[in-house]
Amino acid sequence: MGGQGQEYIDALNKNRIEKNQVLFSSRAVCLAVREFMRDKNRWEDQPNVLLKHLDPIAVDKRLGKNTHLWPKSAIEMSYQLKKYKSILAEMGITVEWGKHKKAGSTIIITKK
Repeated sequence: MGGQGQEYIDALNKNRIEKNQVLFSSRAVCLAVREFMRDKNRWEDQPNVLLKHLDPIAVDKRLGKNTHLWPKSAIEMSYQLKKYKSILAEMGITVEWGKHKKAGSTIIITKK
């Protein structure tokens, strides 16, 4: 690469980060989670409880709660969090799932 290998890799990484930031800003769930975690370092509970917290944020911030893209159930919420996990991680938000219990698995969200 003519001595520019690291410059090329750095440019690719910068492009990937910028692309993910655009993708992040267009994903309502990611924006709602970021807003929800604004004043928290850690949160843990069931997916249905998270959805109850995120619904009003989506309405308040006009994130399209009433569109087909917004999760309508706890299962859809979990699916979208899994789908966008890497994007959220790049933005400093980690999503993990706790051990499965009678009530189901918990979602653990932490902010770096």
